[in-house]
Amino acid sequence: TLFRSLTERQKAIREEENRLEQAFDSLEERSDYEEKGEIYLKLLKLRNEFAKEAGYKDYHEMDLAESYGRDFSDEELEDYFTAVKETFVPLYMALAMRVNWRTIEDYHYPEGETLESLVGNHLGHISSELLESYDYLLENDLLLLGDAPENEEVSYTIGLPSYHSALIFIRDGGDYANLSTLIHEFGHFNTAVRETGDSFFSHSNIDLAEIHSQGLELLFLPYADEMYQAAADDARNMILLNMVWAVLTGCLYHEFEIFAYTAPDPDLETLQEGYLDIAEDYLPGMNDENDWMFWHLYHAPFYYISYSLSAMASLTLLPEMRENWRGAVESYLKLCAMGEASYPFRETLERAGLADIFSLRTVREIASEISRWMQDPIVMTPGFAEGRETEGAEEGDEKESRPSISLPEYGTEAEPSDNTEAGKRQDERPEDRQEASEAPVSGKDNLFWNGRGGSGFWRKLSELPRA
Repeated sequence: TLFRSLTERQKAIREEENRLEQAFDSLEERSDYEEKGEIYLKLLKLRNEFAKEAGYKDYHEMDLAESYGRDFSDEELEDYFTAVKETFVPLYMALAMRVNWRTIEDYHYPEGETLESLVGNHLGHISSELLESYDYLLENDLLLLGDAPENEEVSYTIGLPSYHSALIFIRDGGDYANLSTLIHEFGHFNTAVRETGDSFFSHSNIDLAEIHSQGLELLFLPYADEMYQAAADDARNMILLNMVWAVLTGCLYHEFEIFAYTAPDPDLETLQEGYLDIAEDYLPGMNDENDWMFWHLYHAPFYYISYSLSAMASLTLLPEMRENWRGAVESYLKLCAMGEASYPFRETLERAGLADIFSLRTVREIASEISRWMQDPIVMTPGFAEGRETEGAEEGDEKESRPSISLPEYGTEAEPSDNTEAGKRQDERPEDRQEASEAPVSGKDNLFWNGRGGSGFWRKLSELPRA
């Protein structure tokens, strides 16, 4: 059960685990790898012991049963790994050779355009619903751009449940980075502000969440010529390269984690050699034995595969975009309308009309379409979308086939969810979860729980209408 009581030993393990995670966080990014390795080895032993206390063979088996509510098996994932190695490794090499990094670095917005106008100009062509959410974002000053020393070093979208809203912060990284980041983060923002039910305890399916952002990045690709002009080819290839990288590295680190948690009494040398063996299958000639020593593997075991799954699921839009542009847009909007709580990962894809990514045929078709984009990209021109409507479809038919979500009145209080199962978070350790009624919440608690905050941030929030 997800709500079992912890044994005294499990409580002690959890305390020691938290101490080790904090010890890792205190180390410099390029500090002693041996020290980082020893911390990871201790975490492996503690988590495996924790799982055995709960009746599992090891932490990997416990993760499969409890952690993320995934609706696919280890065997299906192994087949997925095989398909990715076969098709995406050569794609990465081809795309990387096509990107002119200097062109990307030197890109500036076209004359007369701003970050906000460039996105807004094209968003309405994709969907009036997306434009409505975008206008809401700008009208309420929910987009922040900063590069001050006290700002976060990363960009993010964060929910503001007390205001029934959300906010985007972008760490200023130059015109190209800011533009691609705003498109990505707006995919999260749109889903967040259209969230129905009790947003404090909204269910989070990490395998689905990034499709909202990555999928929107792909829907913007046909507008690259207008947005990036002389840098259009490099921008398109860079976006696709990032998607392929996410697919490859998500598989790589997940396969390594399985190795680490199931190896009998490994030492650091065993882990380093095992990592290199696995990594060479995904990124040949590009690996260091310590590349796996980063935050996710220490704090969130078996999380990283989500980046691969969501990227591959987003990429299923590519073939549809070429043959049926409006159909691809409707599939994306339908998936976003279902949020993260309604159905498991694969069922959500199926209901949205997207292909099953665990099919070798699907992975091959996606790889083939990415290769085609390198030679023959879709360029949005007058009449492009109209010429690719679903044959025989009456106006409004596809929209009626997906759930209807209205943008809530700004600042209104969210209604509690009727589906208590949908209110359980799936991105926490299952053994640590509490019933929603027992968890302390407030808008500020929620904000800092997500690791963000600061006095300037709160001054900004103080200007918003409170529910």
